[in-house]
Amino acid sequence: MKKFSVIFLGLLFVAFGCQKKADLSKVTNIIITNNADVKIVRGDKVMIASDDKKDDDSLSYTVVGNVLTISGNSDAVLYLPDLTNIGSITVSMNGDLEADDDNFSFDSLLITVVGEGDASLQLTGKTLILNLKDDADLKIKGNSNYVGLTASGNADYDGKDLVAKDYLVNLSGNSEAHVNATNSISGELSDYADLYYQGIDASALNLVVHDSAQVHEENN
Repeated sequence: MKKFSVIFLGLLFVAFGCQKKADLSKVTNIIITNNADVKIVRGDKVMIASDDKKDDDSLSYTVVGNVLTISGNSDAVLYLPDLTNIGSITVSMNGDLEADDDNFSFDSLLITVVGEGDASLQLTGKTLILNLKDDADLKIKGNSNYVGLTASGNADYDGKDLVAKDYLVNLSGNSEAHVNATNSISGELSDYADLYYQGIDASALNLVVHDSAQVHEENN
């Protein structure tokens, strides 16, 4: 029985010990969930570490294939050279993501924020797809050629400082979005959604508005 226990504990050590040394170089999708609080910082290579307040044992993360999931009550710093190799970032439940101290480049990036997730980012790139649900909050500054925004529930999107050439929006529920476009804003609003726009004349809007939804020109 003692022999079996030793072997079992040894296997557990190998399983969890190896996880701490998981290969992050192939990560293309990031999930931040539960109460995890993550800050993305520019680094020479992809790696994860605890913040200054806690030791590495406080980190709770897994890597399965190309998906990095950071969960639990982790306060983590995620080092990335850029976001050009990242295809999606998901922030859910009470997760928090901050990446606004530096301007990260991307090619095509999907950002999903659900539950009571909160994210703040500074980005520059080509195609940005945003999906916000429930009580999600997302603030982005920077530049993008195209932004596709879907928001529902009580989601709140602040893109006043994200200058995009074209926006496609789909807002419903009590969601609120602030967008800044230089060429066009098109899409659909329903329920009690509110859209605040700037950067273009009202003649460049191509919006279908239902129910009690409203479109406003942003007051700077």
